[in-house]
Amino acid sequence: MRNHKNSTSAYLLALGALVLLLEAGCKTSVAPTTGASKNLSLIAGLAPSSILSRYDTSNLVGLIEPRVEAYQIVTHVSSGQSNWTGTKRWGQAQFIDTNGNALDIGTIIFNQQFPNISSSSGNPTGSYGFVGDSLPVYTDGTTENLVMVLPFNSANGSAIDSLTYSVVPNITNISFNQNLSRDSTITVNWTGTSSDFVLLSINTWDSTGMNDTTGKNLSVGGYYNNTGSVTIPVNNQLIKGLADVELRVYSPQFITLSNGKRVAVIVETCQEITVHIVN
Repeated sequence: MRNHKNSTSAYLLALGALVLLLEAGCKTSVAPTTGASKNLSLIAGLAPSSILSRYDTSNLVGLIEPRVEAYQIVTHVSSGQSNWTGTKRWGQAQFIDTNGNALDIGTIIFNQQFPNISSSSGNPTGSYGFVGDSLPVYTDGTTENLVMVLPFNSANGSAIDSLTYSVVPNITNISFNQNLSRDSTITVNWTGTSSDFVLLSINTWDSTGMNDTTGKNLSVGGYYNNTGSVTIPVNNQLIKGLADVELRVYSPQFITLSNGKRVAVIVETCQEITVHIVN
């Protein structure tokens, strides 16, 4: 069953994308060095080790992740299926202490405040979230996004910064309800390229091939360089039916806290389009 979403799985994928980030100063990307953060244990297992080993994610104590997700999809509703076009703007954040434990650091702002997500036990969660679809996220390359980390304890480090983002995906060769053949390969082209990585997937979610003995898989795709085009080998792997072509672009920048620790600020932009997988 397909629904437009604020899904946990999508958030875990975004956390996994943290390992795809280029090592940077406060705003300017530079060549990465090797090594992975031993403190952000949430990264473990969420991306291939071949990717994880390329990047220096050391000294990171936080992740702020605003998201802009544009949908042209078919979704399940109580009466069956419905077409839905819209954009969701929301965000999440997580912080840990130097021992890798969840840290409710204080006030987190990306243009607007991300409230702390508390637990019923009262223990720290280190989690923050902007609830709703109206988080201001500026991706025009000019308008600055205000980022603030205001700690309860000054020893945990503070920061006030402004960041600009300009990478927004726009798929150019696939349209809503288009038929895509599973015969050989599927090519996806898009604008909004960068030196970073994308997560591209084609996910069948409402099979019409109940007697389909050819298609075996519900999903194909993976991580790719953000070059603007990927050809995915399909070779009849996908089951026939409704599927979503989903392109997620991760645009990283880093801010440095007053105590020298670093926080990754990833604007994740997504385009998702429902298509029909056919022979």
